[in-house]
Amino acid sequence: MVRLSRDGRKRTTIVSRLVVPSGMTFGPDGNLSISNVGFGAPPVGLGQILKARLPDDGRDGDRDEEGDEGDD
Repeated sequence: MVRLSRDGRKRTTIVSRLVVPSGMTFGPDGNLSISNVGFGAPPVGLGQILKARLPDDGRDGDRDEEGDEGDD
């Protein structure tokens, strides 16, 4: 899973080696929860819920180069 900046120039790998990820949601703690091996052939019971902490370096791609929020 890769996070892209708005202009698509900056890519940050968040999670790698997922197998049949079937759902994602942000929790109240701000972390991303991912359903991995959500469906597929037997054996049954291999599913996982993974938690990914997103890097918070203040440059998440939602800001322009001057650091403004872009709410003009």
